[in-house]
This record gives sequence, C-alpha cells and structure tokens, in this order.
Amino acid sequence: MKCENDIIALAYTKMAEAECLLNNGMPDGAYYLAGYCVELMLKARICKMLGIPDFFDFDSEDKKKLKNEANITRPYKVHDPEQLMILAGLSSQLEAALPDDDFFGQLDVDQGME
Repeated sequence: MKCENDIIALAYTKMAEAECLLNNGMPDGAYYLAGYCVELMLKARICKMLGIPDFFDFDSEDKKKLKNEANITRPYKVHDPEQLMILAGLSSQLEAALPDDDFFGQLDVDQGME
C-alpha cells in the first residue's frame, strides 16, 4: 500500500540515494532523484488532503470503480511539478514566495545549453 506515510518514506529513501550520487560526483542523477522526491512529497500531500488510502492504486480491480474514474484520476498520474503543486493546494503559496519569478518557466531544459 502506498499511503501518505509510505510515499514519504520512499521520498526519504530516494533523497538518501540522491545524496549518495551527489557525493560521488554524479550530480545529474542526484538532480533527477531530488526532483522525484519533490514529486513524491507532493503526491503524499494530495493523498492526505483527499483521504486517498493508496495513491498508486487507482487501477486496482479490487476497488469500487467510480463513473468516469479515468477522467477523475488522470490529473493525479502526472509528473508535472506545476500541476502537482496545484493539486496539492500549494501553488498560491509558491507564487507568494516567488512573486517576481516564473519558477516553472525557469525549468526549461534547453535554457543555457548553447
């Protein structure tokens, strides 16, 4: 089961792995895993807010299906930090903390790669 506490524990495990990669001269892998940790923590918050007992069990055959369930659960199956911030109810807090910055616009992969 991937309840809120399970997801948080996984995030901490992945962060320890990211630190190990960084300490061993592999910053790209560390950066990738750190981003995954952020994603997991946002999903843990969503789990808590919505009272979802198992965040990753949307497709279980054992659970009762809702009408239009695919449309309901699709937004939660993303890896987009901006969308997850909105779903976690944190986007306004982020905007308040960074009023003059376009944080997510700064994540353009091609930026500075010339």
